[in-house]
Amino acid sequence: MVFGVILIAISFGIIAFARNFKMFGVAMLVLTFGEMLYTPALPTIANQLAPKGRQGFYQGIINSAATGGRIIGPLFGGIMVDQYGMIPLVLTLVDIVLFAIIPCLIYDYPLKKNNIVVDSY
Repeated sequence: MVFGVILIAISFGIIAFARNFKMFGVAMLVLTFGEMLYTPALPTIANQLAPKGRQGFYQGIINSAATGGRIIGPLFGGIMVDQYGMIPLVLTLVDIVLFAIIPCLIYDYPLKKNNIVVDSY
């Protein structure tokens, strides 16, 4: 999960300084790999942590939070671009994504401490 989040942050960093379509394409490729590593793990974690019989409810909460981000993101991004420009927006996104590493590490720490392997398939 942490590696996926780092790849997402790297892709936003590439976008911040991209001057041509090739660099944009590279950023989207890196973003895709980051999402492939990060996003499938979230419903899996919700499934493992949820009480028996409530797994679907908790997975729904995870998906609702993602949908909320898709609702707020364009509004926030539009306001940021209008007020400050594109580079501050993208650097803010990099900061937000890097901040997301903290919950991933908090989740992973007890698992590593107890040598528990999380199956994300």
